[in-house]
Amino acid sequence: MRWKLLVCAFSCWPLLAAGQCTGPADLERAIRQTPTAESYGALGAYFAQHSRLECAIPAFDKATQLKPESWEAHFNFGLALMSAKRFDRAAAEFRTAAQENPNSERAHNALALALEASGHADEAEAQLSRSLALNPRSADTLTRLGELYVSEKRYKAAIQKLTTARDLDGRNPEIGIELALAYDSDGNAPEAIRTLSGLITSEPKNAQAHFNLATIYAREKRFREAAQE
Repeated sequence: MRWKLLVCAFSCWPLLAAGQCTGPADLERAIRQTPTAESYGALGAYFAQHSRLECAIPAFDKATQLKPESWEAHFNFGLALMSAKRFDRAAAEFRTAAQENPNSERAHNALALALEASGHADEAEAQLSRSLALNPRSADTLTRLGELYVSEKRYKAAIQKLTTARDLDGRNPEIGIELALAYDSDGNAPEAIRTLSGLITSEPKNAQAHFNLATIYAREKRFREAAQE
């Protein structure tokens, strides 16, 4: 992901009816006059932006009820559920979003994130592969696949995806750091060192790259170089 919203137990939902979840006057007026998925979606977004997840979740839920064919309503509801760490339910909403809009990379990537978080790595990989088929040059999706492969100790597959991602988006230091991790985990410390050294040349103040490089140097008993990092 990734969503820093406050979490409340779902017993908080009745607060909407009790008037404790009150949004901007114009939105509340629009909902009273003509409740629509769009108005409830806007209300959910307002609460989410103000870190009131206990109010955002039921608003997004209501939006999906009013317009079940709206992929965006299900997508936004899924994001709120991810914030509440309800990964299985979030996956269900993202799955509906992907079914309603099968050409959405965002929906497939979000579904993959929820599936991975709920322990379904194989399904997550399938969703990322679908997203990559929609946009083979997506550095973000390639990176996500690489990270997934690293978590599964499929290091050579990870290196392939992360190398392609770096070639597409060389300005993103996180890709280089993940690539170095994949090399190191695969037992190729020299290539990991080269990758991190190259990253530090372009970003000399990148603390994570310095730390990772020092760690590898120390493990390789190259203590003088480790101390310089």
